Amino acid sequence: MRPKPLISPSFLIAQVFALVFFFAVTSLAGPFSTEPTEVPRDPLKPSDALTPRPGVVVEPDATLTERRPGPLSHKRLFEKDGKMWGHLDNQWVASLSLDLRLQEITDRHFKRSHAALGALVMMEVETGRVIGLSEYINADHPVTRRLEIKEDVHLGLRALAPSAGVFRLVTSAALIEAGVNPRERPCYTKVHSSEITAHHIENRNPGPCASMSEAFIETDLGYFTFLSHKHLKSERLKRAALRLGFDRHLPYFGMPYELSKAHIPSPDISRARAALGLQGSRLSALHAAMIAATIAKGGALVRPQVVDFIESERGERRDTPDLGHLKNSGLRDDAARHLRQVLRDAMQDAEVSKVFQSWPAALSGYKVAGSASVRTYQKPNFMRYTWFVGMAPADRPRWAFAVMVLNNEQWYVRAFDVAHRVLRDYFSLLAP
Repeated sequence: MRPKPLISPSFLIAQVFALVFFFAVTSLAGPFSTEPTEVPRDPLKPSDALTPRPGVVVEPDATLTERRPGPLSHKRLFEKDGKMWGHLDNQWVASLSLDLRLQEITDRHFKRSHAALGALVMMEVETGRVIGLSEYINADHPVTRRLEIKEDVHLGLRALAPSAGVFRLVTSAALIEAGVNPRERPCYTKVHSSEITAHHIENRNPGPCASMSEAFIETDLGYFTFLSHKHLKSERLKRAALRLGFDRHLPYFGMPYELSKAHIPSPDISRARAALGLQGSRLSALHAAMIAATIAKGGALVRPQVVDFIESERGERRDTPDLGHLKNSGLRDDAARHLRQVLRDAMQDAEVSKVFQSWPAALSGYKVAGSASVRTYQKPNFMRYTWFVGMAPADRPRWAFAVMVLNNEQWYVRAFDVAHRVLRDYFSLLAP
């Protein structure tokens, strides 16, 4: 097994170019202003010379690079004072937000996972600083060979995995904002094996009853099928997905990334499957962590950043600017509040609770809240994606995270197994 490097060079290059452009054009009004904008724009506009496209790193305009830092090569990274830095051109260096301890812990556990692919993203809820960005690609795994993973974008920034239960957080937010009380326990027709029919959406044979939290705990798709059909037309669900970053360029600070897509059709059964995350939507681990951070922060869409600042040998320093929050994005505060409780309750899932029951008593102040989900494909080849998305500490979240793991029918770990081991080891370093 050959693990990939912790950080993709293209990811770091785009980060540095973003900062270069910022101090080259600070006299221009526009997306670097802290004034929120209604529709997210690429943070590198108005110049198209440095505008990144999903998965592409472009060369800067020559007029902007005179005495500027230039690209950051993965061969020029170094550690200093417990931080990760990178040598740049013209005697500049970049200071990154990544926590080397977390990176090393994550890499170690991914190496032991025997998985085909894995990605972890962890960020500070309050600031959006990305402290963990790890990828694992087992080049010898049969699933990896079939997928032919490209290397132009870090795996944590690729919209590779189906959204599965992560999208049910979007659906739940839309239901709450449509007037559904998450504590009520409607009765519905149970869904078996993800096969959605007219019986389910029309609730012809109501049987079990559950609250929203109970539906997450039991992964009960019938609850979401019935209520989404009753309360969410395709346009309402599309708006909810858009506000949480699907189908729009996310306010990343110059990162090369893949756009998360969510196709919400109008026909009833297809729309129900989309609301369940069974079809039409894929997202990256970074985007999933952003959704968790948005819930943790009370509904404000959190913007991630990975470069803290750059400085020159002459002592010049350029900090990453605060981009502020976006209007018409994120969640209502009541929806975020209810979903925080859903994430806390979802830890009662039988498999998740079995793993996290060994959480050390010394880490009682760092308890985790999160939701696990799985999406399995039988054809043309067996592939099982697992997600674990959440926040910590559960009561007063400081960090949000997302873990994605891809296996075939022979698996050793799931996403919540990796999350448990990584977070346990990392928080053990932080606990007093």
